[in-house]
Amino acid sequence: HRYCEVGETVDFGATVTDADGDPTTSEWSFGDGGEETGTTASHAWTMPGDYAVEFEVTDGMHETTAIVDVTVAKPLVVLKVKGGVSFKKELKDKLKLKATLDLPADFVPEGQMLTVAVGDVESMFLLDAKGKGKSIAGSVKLKYSKKAGTWVVSAKLKKGEFAETWADHGVVNETVKAVALSLPARVRVGESTFIVDAPALYTGKEGKSGKFKTPRR
Repeated sequence: HRYCEVGETVDFGATVTDADGDPTTSEWSFGDGGEETGTTASHAWTMPGDYAVEFEVTDGMHETTAIVDVTVAKPLVVLKVKGGVSFKKELKDKLKLKATLDLPADFVPEGQMLTVAVGDVESMFLLDAKGKGKSIAGSVKLKYSKKAGTWVVSAKLKKGEFAETWADHGVVNETVKAVALSLPARVRVGESTFIVDAPALYTGKEGKSGKFKTPRR
């Protein structure tokens, strides 16, 4: 599964061989009416949504098709991201995220599924009539701010095992101070997806713990 923002160009590529050495033709279909021929292609979507990108190869006798799912998202505006990990104890890792979502003012949260993901740590919640959701992983709240004129999502994950997943994003078991990170963050509610690479500063103590948070502005 791939994610991108509206207007962002995404590159695709494939390696094609034919067992009999016959010449082949290849075509990409991007799910929005756009098409391109060849084993490599690039495309940008003008509308958010979920698209199935289809790659088809034929030698005139046989056809092979592969599909790549692409979600074209709106920008996620992160107000605060904060996380902590323990390198000594299990089930002590935690995460907080606060961000704004460009949803219609009359959006109804009740019954919607809301997914929060930061650095590949992901949790899903079912929202109630007040826009709140709870699970064994933590809690989430989606509320419309009349003052700001936008929806605000606040999520808390706790008692997790996030260190190994976050290691690929720079949350390492080393003694470091104020190291700049870029954490892929994603929120999906209903059929709308929002993404951003959220900046954070990480400080760690080898063998003990580590924590990151949004830089001061």
